[in-house]
Formats: sequence, structure tokens, C-alpha cells
Amino acid sequence: MNKTMQSGIALTALIGLTAPAAALSFMNNDEANYTVIVTIGEQQTEFAMDAGATVQAACGESCSIVLIGPDGDLDQMDAVEADQLIVTTGIFQKTE
Repeated sequence: MNKTMQSGIALTALIGLTAPAAALSFMNNDEANYTVIVTIGEQQTEFAMDAGATVQAACGESCSIVLIGPDGDLDQMDAVEADQLIVTTGIFQKTE
């Protein structure tokens, strides 16, 4: 095997190791900022989602998500890692 071929194989392996895993995706179409809580089993992750922002979160095979606005809980649903969600008027919607 020549050095060029070895380099190509090594680069392909490196790209495979560093490629991002699929993640649950949120896009905030509202002008309001929200807090999102993602629960996988017993583990909770909380993050801010600014107006107009798109964020990703780990979900695994399934997770529970809660959308929180300035006045408290707005929406809640179950999701899977492959879901892409849009927040409009404080409500989660799955994209097709």
C-alpha cells in the first residue's frame, strides 16, 4: 500500500470518528427567549434558546422535553434524537 493510499484511509477514519452524532434540533421562530429542559431517563439538561436561534441537544432513543417561557411551562412533549422541532407561539411543532 502506498503512502497516499494510507493517508487517505487514515483521513477517512479520522472523519468518521469526529463526525457529529445525530441530535435533536430546535429552531425558535418566536421573538421570545425560552428555556428548554431535555430529560433522558434520570438525567436533565437545561439550556437557553434565544429568539431566532437554532440549537441541538442529545436525546437518545427517546427523551422528554419541556419549553419554559417567562411565565412558566408552555409546552411539553416526547421526542427522539432524529426529530427537528420548531417553536412557534410557545408551542413545539415537528417538521416533516
